[in-house]
Amino acid sequence: MKELKIFRKFLNENHSDEDKKKYFRFLNNLRDSGQTNMFGAGSYLESYFGLSRKEAREILAKWMRSFDEPKDEIDRDRIFMKGRVDEDTKLNEFVGKELEDRNEPLYDKLVAGSGKSDTVQGEMLRAINRIVYRYYNDGDEYMRGYGTETAGPAHSFLVNANHPLKSLVSTLFSKGTNYEQTLKDVLDAILDHIESRQGKYTPNNLGDMFDYEPEFEDEESYEDDYDHDDYYDEDEY
Repeated sequence: MKELKIFRKFLNENHSDEDKKKYFRFLNNLRDSGQTNMFGAGSYLESYFGLSRKEAREILAKWMRSFDEPKDEIDRDRIFMKGRVDEDTKLNEFVGKELEDRNEPLYDKLVAGSGKSDTVQGEMLRAINRIVYRYYNDGDEYMRGYGTETAGPAHSFLVNANHPLKSLVSTLFSKGTNYEQTLKDVLDAILDHIESRQGKYTPNNLGDMFDYEPEFEDEESYEDDYDHDDYYDEDEY
């Protein structure tokens, strides 16, 4: 955490507003091109601008947080966990109707529309929902590939933050042999805990799950498999 704060300070001090605009224009054009899922856009920043992976990730995170409407990062999770991935797919087809029926009202009650939850229980629920969403909607797994970026912070929060189920959740993640079943088991355990509180929740002093460093690194090597000049006019930057 200390290293992350130092890096953020470095980024703010060493990149001018003009630099940030240049990166953001690049990301806007990349999004509009449809070339990649934007959760994987960090590799394009690395290749095009010669940035380090950590620096590219931080710039990408800043770009994602720059939108006034949080639907890309937060509301997409909320829409999915309320029961819809697309026009026809239901969440209960994945985690089961019983879990979804328990999850939906608690998610609506405890998870904020954007940003961290007010309670520890809400942030725990937000985190497992994030991991479930990323897996069923995009196939992301917190320990590999782009999943280390999209689901990794949520997993890190659940296994590292000092919440009441830290030991149990850590064991479930480490001992589970089936990824899908593990997600269901963790969701079930968190729902059991929240229901047992009978409306008495703990104020969130653990912070935002996105502030937690992933436990795993994306070790994939990225190939420069397209000519950037085909998509972007260098004069624009």
